[in-house]
Order: sequence, then C-alpha cells, then structure tokens
Amino acid sequence: MANLKISELTALTGANSAADDLVVIVDTSAAQTKKMTRAELVAALTSGNFTFLDSSGATDNRLVFGAGTDLSIYHDGSNSHIEDGGTGALKITTSQLEVLGTGETLAKFIDDGAVELYHDNTKKFETTSAGATLTGALTTTGAIVVGGDLTVNGTTTTVNSNTIEITNSFTFEGSTADNNELVLSAGDPTADRTVTLPDATTTLVGTDATQTLTNKTIDATQLSGTVANARLDAQLQDVAGLATTDGGFIVGNGSNFVLESGSTARDSLGLGSAALSAASSFVAVSGDAMTGNLTFGDNNKAVFGTGSDLEVFHNGTNSIIEGKTGDLILRTVGSESILLTDAGGNNLAQFNDNSDVKLYHNANEKLATTSSGVTVTGTVAATALTGDGSGITGLSSGVSAGFAIAMAVAL
Repeated sequence: MANLKISELTALTGANSAADDLVVIVDTSAAQTKKMTRAELVAALTSGNFTFLDSSGATDNRLVFGAGTDLSIYHDGSNSHIEDGGTGALKITTSQLEVLGTGETLAKFIDDGAVELYHDNTKKFETTSAGATLTGALTTTGAIVVGGDLTVNGTTTTVNSNTIEITNSFTFEGSTADNNELVLSAGDPTADRTVTLPDATTTLVGTDATQTLTNKTIDATQLSGTVANARLDAQLQDVAGLATTDGGFIVGNGSNFVLESGSTARDSLGLGSAALSAASSFVAVSGDAMTGNLTFGDNNKAVFGTGSDLEVFHNGTNSIIEGKTGDLILRTVGSESILLTDAGGNNLAQFNDNSDVKLYHNANEKLATTSSGVTVTGTVAATALTGDGSGITGLSSGVSAGFAIAMAVAL
C-alpha cells in the first residue's frame, strides 16, 4: 500500500467498512498522526459525554437535527434551548411527561389521563374526563364567560359588583334539597324598574297570601277590601256619607267619625266654649301669624290642599307626613343641605345641593352618590339579583342558585 496524503485517501463508508479497518486520527496535543480501528473509534464515541461549549450563534456549539436545521439543542450562556425552527410541530412522545424544578414537580402530562399544573410542588389544576378541577381561588382581570350551568359548592359566595344581570329568573333551593324552590322572576318590563329593599331585617309581603302587618304605615288609596282591627273601610264610608253643615266639625269619637255642631265639637275636642269666645284666640284666615304652638292630639291632622293633598299628624306611635297628590318635595333655598338626624343630632341622611347624597348607619357614612355612580362603605345584603354576570370581575368563586349571595350593591 502506497503512502498517500489524507486528502488522497478513499472515503470509508458503512457499506465497505469493517470493525478492524483503520481510521487516521490526528493527535493535535502531540502533533502526530495516529491510527485506530473503526471499532475503537465507535467505542470512544459511545462512552462518556459529548460536551458543547456556550453557543454564540446558529453555526457553533449546537446539536442540530434535520436537513434544514429544523431542531437545535444548545445553551447560550444564560439559558438552555430546545428550538424547533423548521417545518412541522415539535412532538414529545412518552407515556408520562413530567416537568421538574429543583426538587419539585412543575407539571405532569399523563397518557390517557390528566394534565396537572403545580404551584410550589402543590397541584392546583388538573383536567378530568368531565372537564377540569381547580384547587384554590381563581383570580381574573377580565370577564368570565360560562356556556353551561355554574355550580358553586360552599357556604357563602361573595360578588363585589355594582350590577349583576340575570336573565328571566333567579332560583333559591332553600335549606332542603327537594323539588320545591323559590323563584324570583321578572315580567317583560316596558321601562327600567327599581325595587328598593329597606335598611332593616324584614319580611316581604306578597299579594296571594294572608299577611299580618305590625307597626306599618299604609296608603289607604292602595287598599281594597277590609283591614282587620282598623275598620278603615267603614270609617271612610262614614266620613264620605256625612252631610256637610256650615260650621260643623267631623270628629272621631274613638270608634267612628261623626258630624258635630260647633259647640258640641268644641266640647269633644276639649276646647270649651270660652276658648273660642275671645277674638284674640283666633288666627286670621290670611296674613296672620301665630306667636305660640298649635297643638294637635293623636290622629288629629294638619291638612293642606284643596283635596286634602298633604297631611301631617301623629297616630299615637309614629309621626307621619303623608302626601296624597303629586310628589312630596323637600326643598332648600340656596346652597344649604337637607339633613335627616336622630334625637342626638347624628346624621341619618344628608342631601347636598348640586353635590352628593349620603346615607349613614349609627352616625357612620355608608353610601354616597358620586358623578359616576355610588360609593358603598361595607357590605349590602340583597335577596334578588338580575343579569348574566358577564361584566363581573375579581370573583373569588362563581354564583350558585342554591346559596345566599352577599354583595356590594347600591340600594
């Protein structure tokens, strides 16, 4: 065999190579050309590690697969990369793929099973045959869209939103799971309607059942039939049936209304004949001014308007200002406010000209209107909600048809 340069040697291919064929190796450390068999070369390449230095570009220190550099594995000095830069998808085939951190699990992908996501080595999310299971709270910055039924199993579901829209009806199961539910439904309104709940623990009264009312003020014009223990119908009929007489008085005698002459009425009212005999005791019909108090007994009224449109009276228990025609308007002149206070001078409500309206609880401000809506301090409890919840944000959990809802709404 003649001596040839390396460039003059015939290429050794798999088809014509044998284990004892010699391979020329250049030993750069000794500046020598050496030989080794193909079997020795294969053994050297298949034992130990292949070491690649940090890659500074696509042409150095990378493990490359594919005719067009389709897949590359390398480290750039900061991060490790598995880079699919060619055609098709990057497929990882295994019966179970686990993504691990330093001593903990980050994610699992199980063949014919679940996909699991972890936080600090604790499973928080997994897919199931029925959907998915979330352990813990779900926080979103956008709308949550639910295409099917939403069931929440818990004690209290809190929704912090000014408005919740529910289509058609809202159903309460009650404490016993059975076929009997309470359904709150709305008809097809022709305009926006508002139902305001009182700031009190109370019972709503329906029209289809006999209800007992205690310590309630009722507008008689809205009633039909008889009112037990009040004889309201009979008394109104008595008043309407009384013939008017010049100088006569309609007086309640404790069980009915009667028409009395001037002298009899004075005695019934406890005025006596002498009380009305002196001209100084009278106030002129027009233009006069009183210098003392005008005192009315229980259920005796100060009546204003041609049709008795406004009445002010005390019924023995409560003081009542009752407007029967038109709106009841409280008006202040200038920039002054209208205040409702308790006996101690603490604010109950404050109405400010060209500004806000404030509502209080135990002298503490709880609700104030603003130019964009209302601001509520604390929690407002509501027994009815409307809407589909598409604008709800920041939910700690969903809304359930079977549980009470505590939410911040403007009443």
